[in-house]
Amino acid sequence: MEFYPAIIVAVNQESAIARIEATAQQIVFPHSAFNAVPADVRQVGVKGFISFPKVPPVFTAEKAA
Repeated sequence: MEFYPAIIVAVNQESAIARIEATAQQIVFPHSAFNAVPADVRQVGVKGFISFPKVPPVFTAEKAA
């Protein structure tokens, strides 16, 4: 499994969307799914990593410095 740098680019009432920085691929994480982006990091601009090719992918936020 590999980890790709990503950033949250959109959040609405149903999902968070993360974009993989290297490829610009966007992945939708529904809030109701078991792999949902944690509520405390569902903000546009939050950087982290997406595990891939894990199915479904998981977004992990970077720890604050």
